[in-house]
Amino acid sequence: GEGALLFQGAGCNVLALRDEAGITFIDGGLRLHGKALLALAQKELGARRAHTLINTHWHAEHTGLNELLGKQGAKIISHENTRLWLSTTVRYQPDGPPIGPMPASGLPSQTTYSSGELRVGEETLKYGHLLQAHTDGDLFVKLTRANVLVTGGVVAGDAWPTADWVTGGWINGTVAGYRALIAQCDDNTRVVTGNGARGRCCRRLVWR
Repeated sequence: GEGALLFQGAGCNVLALRDEAGITFIDGGLRLHGKALLALAQKELGARRAHTLINTHWHAEHTGLNELLGKQGAKIISHENTRLWLSTTVRYQPDGPPIGPMPASGLPSQTTYSSGELRVGEETLKYGHLLQAHTDGDLFVKLTRANVLVTGGVVAGDAWPTADWVTGGWINGTVAGYRALIAQCDDNTRVVTGNGARGRCCRRLVWR
């Protein structure tokens, strides 16, 4: 819609919104796409800068804009556990390759343990914690005026959902997360999944 763009293929689905202050991103794709993603959003939305970034969780395909926007002074919002995972080294096997930590400039500057709200022009973004649904730091983001729900990595639009057990996700948390997302939907809700195609309603995404 007007003042909003959905980017696909940058590592994850990325939503960009424009207001008078500039651009708000929900998720950031992979780091290697960061500069191109920012430049395209600036061109298409007619904005010079990005002032806010919301991380739905810590995985690299969702946090690729962190360092770039952090160096430019943007506010980065996440769950506190996402900030903690980005601050340390993660290994999926004891002798496996290390992941992280994120440079200090890319770490979230504002965190929550539960929920929060952000105004972007005429739009209100409400975000909330999905306990151990994909990781232990997942946030969903609901655009209340546009009736758009951004699920982050909890819902994969092109595959079965996965729980990252190393960083706190588990199957019962995934089920509870889907129920919480369904509760955010009505029959007209547009759903932006972590990747893949978007759906009209969470019920379709869960049961098809």
